[in-house]
Amino acid sequence: MAGVEENRKHPAGILFLMGMLLLLAALTISISVGYAAVSHNQAVVELVFSEASIPETIPKGYRVQLVWMQEELKQLADYHEAVEEENKPDLKQMQAIFYALFFGETSSVVSIESYYACFQKEAMAETSLDVVYQNLETVLGREITEAEIANAAEIYYFLQYGVSAPSYGSGFDDWLNQLPSGEFVFSGGSVCSPIIKDWRQVVSSEFGMRRDPISGKPKGHSGIDLAIPTGTKVHCVLDGSVQAVRYSTSGYGYHVIVEHGNGMVTLYAHCSKLLVRQGQEIKQGTVIALSGNTGKSTGPHLHFEVRVNGESQNPRKYLP
Repeated sequence: MAGVEENRKHPAGILFLMGMLLLLAALTISISVGYAAVSHNQAVVELVFSEASIPETIPKGYRVQLVWMQEELKQLADYHEAVEEENKPDLKQMQAIFYALFFGETSSVVSIESYYACFQKEAMAETSLDVVYQNLETVLGREITEAEIANAAEIYYFLQYGVSAPSYGSGFDDWLNQLPSGEFVFSGGSVCSPIIKDWRQVVSSEFGMRRDPISGKPKGHSGIDLAIPTGTKVHCVLDGSVQAVRYSTSGYGYHVIVEHGNGMVTLYAHCSKLLVRQGQEIKQGTVIALSGNTGKSTGPHLHFEVRVNGESQNPRKYLP
């Protein structure tokens, strides 16, 4: 009974212990299924970025990797704090990309100074991740893969919000619906085409019910598809703020979501490359991505959506 009474006095300690055991279980399972799964596992990311000691119970080889990564991220944070300049790069984004590029290493591939320089404003023509990745490819002497870029985007979102962003389906719809709503009044004539040229000539799938090209079953289509070659510049149709820059292996693939105020949101999906950052304020006509064929797609095209207060709208009502 004494043990029971002692436990009652320290419920927080018991909950903490249970939480750590669950974390270790998730970590062990993720490690057991291989490197690729570890790089995307929330439990691993959370542990490394928490600055807590890496448990001794983790297999030695993986523990060495996690400890090294934790130390490198700490050095990057210290260097970022020590740099005296205005408009410093986003530390969380720098750390997320570092994690995605170097997870699994146990010794330095690049100096912290050289890595940091890839993000410095004077080295960038625009506030563009595309330029950052080009700089990193030059420094590392290798091509950065789409998987690494996707992993970095997922980790960054997790660091920002503490959860993984939904990427498709009802969960994605619920997430979009949480964006600010308002009294939206469309005056007409102020929206530009996402591909600049006459979009009407390249519509390959309309808004509304259709036969799904993957399943072959009738299904609602929340936007319109524009059949354009991979690498075509994708433009933001109105001034706005970038709400999400993401990747999903299914669903939208590489996609950008822009909020325009008063409850209006536009989405640009299946891109091959993303050229803006989450939180970035952009102007109408800004090139935000290059079109592609990523995600749940049967050929190169841009999937374009307009949503108002969470409700999908026919883009034809808004495009010029």
